[in-house]
Amino acid sequence: MRFVVAACAAFMILMCDFDPSVSRQTSAFDHTVLQNTQASPLVPVVELFLASVQALELANARASYEETSEPPDTVEPVAQAPVSPTERFCHALRGAAEASGIPVPFFARLIWQESRFKSNEVSQAGAQGVAQFMPQTAAEVGLDDPFDAMKALPASAKFLRKLRDDFGNLGLAAAAYNAGPGRIQKWLAKESELPRETRDYVRIITGTRAEDWTERAEALAIRIDLPREAPCEGIGSLSKTKDVAWVPVNLTPSVTTIIRKAEQLAARLTASRARKRLASLIRKSTHGKARNMIAARAAGKSAKARAIRFAARERSSG
Repeated sequence: MRFVVAACAAFMILMCDFDPSVSRQTSAFDHTVLQNTQASPLVPVVELFLASVQALELANARASYEETSEPPDTVEPVAQAPVSPTERFCHALRGAAEASGIPVPFFARLIWQESRFKSNEVSQAGAQGVAQFMPQTAAEVGLDDPFDAMKALPASAKFLRKLRDDFGNLGLAAAAYNAGPGRIQKWLAKESELPRETRDYVRIITGTRAEDWTERAEALAIRIDLPREAPCEGIGSLSKTKDVAWVPVNLTPSVTTIIRKAEQLAARLTASRARKRLASLIRKSTHGKARNMIAARAAGKSAKARAIRFAARERSSG
């Protein structure tokens, strides 16, 4: 199309420049003068035609560019992969622990020991849900549905936080979570023994003995590795690589008072038992000496009687 328009334009220019009265023998100088002096009436028409052609070509070029240009790329939102129930649970566990200031690995190990992360778990004792709340305890902490993990996990973390604040450290908090705060107080007061189940519970979760959390130490190393069968690895720094972390072993003033009174009572009982034993030994020793003296006296009297009888026989025979 462009070539056709250009050819037509050239032909019209030639037609406008052609003059039959001019000889073919005219020199180039004369021909130039003739063109300058004899203006053809068709020149304005040709110029208008050429301007129209240029405008048409420009419009065609612009239309062609708009048709062939690619539309701007639109940024589409990246579709996120659907979150599985396990991932949702793991993130809820992490969020509950962090919101209550409880170490995530400690909380994960405790919940795994309680229910193996099963939301519908019910124990023989009647504990319910993933956090194994007894119905009375669930009511005390304001948990209306122990089987809803999204509710039970925050309630469990808050309850652990309260137990830690009451007793002073994570080990005693775990023991109280398992056996109940009242039983732990009696154990600290030397009024009862700690159940074997609770001893094993504390050892499995923390890697330390329950008694270690009652000693006046600055810190203890507890296990922070996730159990091998448990999910949630990589969530909140959870890892199955065996590792430990140092945590403070604080005791609240009330717990310290209970332990001190128990120690003083134990010392008094020990001293009392020692005194009683000593008195018993003295009594036994005194009784032994008395018996020996009585026996000696009896033996002396018997020997004297025998001597008298012997002397009497001697006199009678003489």
